[in-house]
Amino acid sequence: MDYKEKVDRSLEFIHNNISERLTTEIISKHVYLSRFHFHRIFHSLTGESMMDYVNKYRIEKAGDELVNTDSRIVDTALKYGFCSQEHFTNSFRKYYGITPGEYRRNGVIIHHLPLSLYEKRDYTDIIDPEPVIVGFPSVLIAGMSAHCSFSNVLPRAIALWKQLNEKIDRIPGPVTNRVAFGIFSLPDNDENREQLEYTAGIQVSGKRDLPREFRYSSLPASDYAVFRCHGQIERIEEAYDFIYGRWLSGSGYELSCNVQVERYYEKNPENGEVFDICIPVR
Repeated sequence: MDYKEKVDRSLEFIHNNISERLTTEIISKHVYLSRFHFHRIFHSLTGESMMDYVNKYRIEKAGDELVNTDSRIVDTALKYGFCSQEHFTNSFRKYYGITPGEYRRNGVIIHHLPLSLYEKRDYTDIIDPEPVIVGFPSVLIAGMSAHCSFSNVLPRAIALWKQLNEKIDRIPGPVTNRVAFGIFSLPDNDENREQLEYTAGIQVSGKRDLPREFRYSSLPASDYAVFRCHGQIERIEEAYDFIYGRWLSGSGYELSCNVQVERYYEKNPENGEVFDICIPVR
């Protein structure tokens, strides 16, 4: 599957519909992919999350209109999806460092966003470029879960691991306490289309009564492409960029289900150093 062509099509769709309602689900459906994986593919090839790109492009188009027309600021704000002039002004100042009125008076159009695919870079210092394909059986995980948006996954996951590491010895029936799993999935109650569920936990031998702060989750049986990664956990997004932006499109594999798995050693991903990213493939 040509994922780069999919991202190009999604960019064209965003650019042509920037004054309309856009969500990760709407954009992903346009290119016939699951939003769960496409948000990763999009980020890896543009350097931006889908909705961050949309919001920044709205601001840039609004700035173009302010310089090129005499439209009222409030009308421009509403045209590009901002709920009020105050919301627009705050977002505009955060992006450009000046107010819409000052931008108009300057009369100079400034664009920061890439309009096409992200420049390639070398990722070999963070991830081994050739994965091992491994068949995983279904695995029962006990741990803690939290919802996060597509754009704040890493800080939310790190905070969850800190909570878990303080209480991990209270989980009954661990298979081992030296390996831990981070699992991304879609929430069971999928009403919020811009959210993921992240579970941090360990493999257990069976279901028992869990303390209230914990829950069970299952790692689905599948073939997984297992990538060995090195370095601090703060660089994990770079590893995902390599997998979804470079490896996947030329691998001959397709994504098999809406799950991503991270496997950590010594039960503490904050240490970084060595960890695995496991992507379900077929």
